[in-house]
Amino acid sequence: MILQFDEREIQQRLGSLDLSLRLAFALACAERLHPTYVRYCSVTGSGDVPGMRDLLDRLWREVSEKEMSDSEQKQVLQECMSLFPGEQEPTRPESGPTEDAVGALAYAIRCLGTSDPQEAVWAARRGYEAVDGFVVARNRINISEPDSEHLILSDALIQRELSRQARDLAEIEGTKKIDAGWVDSLRRRAQSEPSIDW
Repeated sequence: MILQFDEREIQQRLGSLDLSLRLAFALACAERLHPTYVRYCSVTGSGDVPGMRDLLDRLWREVSEKEMSDSEQKQVLQECMSLFPGEQEPTRPESGPTEDAVGALAYAIRCLGTSDPQEAVWAARRGYEAVDGFVVARNRINISEPDSEHLILSDALIQRELSRQARDLAEIEGTKKIDAGWVDSLRRRAQSEPSIDW
């Protein structure tokens, strides 16, 4: 069976979860994209890898500690927005996925300031879209062809990302205790599973 990105289902399932669990789901999606940002910065000599890592780590701590004030949330979001590649940067194969990496992190941050699960859904969508764009470019798929969507969806990288999102969501739904150990386990697993194989 070919998995598809079902935004409505993800939103409904996330809607029944605690805000911290939504944040954890969004962060897992953002964390898998982090290596793309690192690669982009390495190739272009621009960006802020330590800054991106610091934001991710601060948000992972927030899942269990829940200490960030509204003003801190706004500051963290501003710091994240500064990580987007500038318009003057040359377009590279990593450019689109890098924007998705920063975008997923921004949506994860925005999870903190709302009871709407849509922010976490958008983080997952950025993960899916990053891999989708990579697959289209790598395989030189003409998206105007009738079978292009099937070719993209059936690609192993797409299926792997969708499978990981589904696994994370199912695990998060079954979580009984949000503690530092559980958060660290989820974080380390996401770090070991980059969305894109460059």
